[in-house]
Amino acid sequence: MNNHFNLNRWWMLVTLHWVENRRRYVLSLLAIAGAMIAIIGFIFANDRHRPMSQNYQFGLYYTGLCLIGCFYGSLIFAELGRKREATLYLSLPASQLEKLLCGLFYGVIGFFVAYSLLFYLLDLPATKIADHLIIKYYWKPRNTPRPEPVGIYNILTSSDEYRVKDTIAALVIYQVLQSTYILGSIYFSRYSFVKTTLAMLVLFLLGFLFLTNLPRALPANFDLDNLFRWRRHSGNPPEHEWVLFPAWLENLLTGIITYSLPLLFWFVSLVRLKEKEVQG
Repeated sequence: MNNHFNLNRWWMLVTLHWVENRRRYVLSLLAIAGAMIAIIGFIFANDRHRPMSQNYQFGLYYTGLCLIGCFYGSLIFAELGRKREATLYLSLPASQLEKLLCGLFYGVIGFFVAYSLLFYLLDLPATKIADHLIIKYYWKPRNTPRPEPVGIYNILTSSDEYRVKDTIAALVIYQVLQSTYILGSIYFSRYSFVKTTLAMLVLFLLGFLFLTNLPRALPANFDLDNLFRWRRHSGNPPEHEWVLFPAWLENLLTGIITYSLPLLFWFVSLVRLKEKEVQG
């Protein structure tokens, strides 16, 4: 039998996790639904001319996804912060890889699917109500063209190129943030959400200082456009000359930096879980 991963053993762990936590998950979804309804009501009360526009839907979806997803990620391995529960959890007859994949199954895939379904269950009637109110009360004068329907924001497809870019960027940011909080739930024994947030703020500050001071390390006639593009200027009036990586290398490095961070944090989470098991 494979000591690292066995599908049947992993599925038994997934089933056990659901049995032990299903009530908490159901109550959490009800709480999220209540918060969404309250925010949608606030939108209707404060924008009576174009409620539930695409921008409102985009903001509501991704703000909730990041905030709730990060908080939920910090609770996935919360039992490791309580000695008795940690002992029971670490003694389960499953490998640390299976335990991590179980946590990712509920924390990453399960949460994303459940949150998205809940959002659309509320968003669909909200946009219909918004269209009805716009036509009935705010379409004045009546001889003007009929307003376009509000439309439902689709996280998967869009005819707007900029919206597609915004969607991809928001999803990448969400995955990086949540994977960081999942790692924090394993690394910090108590108050993992607060400690992870403080650690991220420190890292953001260090990154900001690095990027703002990096141009000073370049020669006097160089400017930094991004990490992989420099601009050299010389002469009077100044002439600009770009110093570039090959396009394929720039795209490769950008893709690695952009998309590999969640994988890196999940790998470190696995290493930390193994350390927890050794420490007992």
